Amino acid sequence: MSDRHDSPVQMPVFEYAACTATLRRRILGNNPLFSDLQEGDIKEVNRRFSSQSFDQGETVIRAGQRAERFYILATGAAKLIQPQESGRMVLHDILSTGDYFGAIFGFGYGPGEYGETVITDSPMCSISIDSRAFRSILTDYPKVALRAVDAFSNRLSLAYEMLGRLGSSSVESRIAFVLLRLAAKLGRPWEGKTLIHAPLTREDIASMAATSTESCSRVMSDLRKRGLIDAGRRWVAIVDPPGLEELLS
Repeated sequence: MSDRHDSPVQMPVFEYAACTATLRRRILGNNPLFSDLQEGDIKEVNRRFSSQSFDQGETVIRAGQRAERFYILATGAAKLIQPQESGRMVLHDILSTGDYFGAIFGFGYGPGEYGETVITDSPMCSISIDSRAFRSILTDYPKVALRAVDAFSNRLSLAYEMLGRLGSSSVESRIAFVLLRLAAKLGRPWEGKTLIHAPLTREDIASMAATSTESCSRVMSDLRKRGLIDAGRRWVAIVDPPGLEELLS
């Protein structure tokens, strides 16, 4: 049994050089947008991207800034935060390797401002491309354009599903949904459980589930007592996925 004060989540520590051309080609080759391309095409696409590295806690893009670049996260983790009309900043997603964010003009992001803020949750390396260069890729490689339509349609469907659940479900059901979604995306086998491999606080989960930190802590404590999850400071592991899924109905 793990000490709950000793997080099993170990995020990478790296220098800028870790975002190498080899890593960049692998990230692009594994990304659904580019996975249909041949190796030579991947190299050409990679040539149009540039690399960036960030320390933990840095703001990569900020809502309201001029939208100019499209990013793919190469290694590390980040939080995608969306402003609400009330002025609150709500955690919408935890980004990890292969996730994309930023501006893609013509796919729901017209020239203008970023609608989201992205803050690193660990040392992070990303690759990015300006919108004009990305549009040239869509022109040169029609398969990428088709994949992009599918990818952004799926993202929109997930957003609608989350809105529906947040508007009509109990706090327990919403938290179970958030944990299962994060486990599906970030889960790694660990001590017979599924560890959500990202630093994750009660405040993070509460924000994603649209509830208070106090209510989230009470529900999380109850889920742990019932043997559905294990959790500690900045980490959560799923013990009984079917048990959590039963809470969604």
